[in-house]
Amino acid sequence: MNETQKTPDSFRRLPEFAPGVARWVGKAFLAFGFLLGIYGLTEESPVVMRTGLGLLAAGIAAMSYGLFLALVARSHQPDK
Repeated sequence: MNETQKTPDSFRRLPEFAPGVARWVGKAFLAFGFLLGIYGLTEESPVVMRTGLGLLAAGIAAMSYGLFLALVARSHQPDK
């Protein structure tokens, strides 16, 4: 790959807090999705229940992305 096709380092580097933010957002989505899902089940509201399930799925995806970012960041650290 020649020099013009390489991506700049700024695009490959993420802030150190990015995995933590993704995990925090995932936990918040999971909690709120669980609450909405339970409310949708008790009130027999399929729209609220589907919204809760969507938030649960988004929370799992966000936490998985946070884990991926943490693993990538750890693999790029120099060995001690």
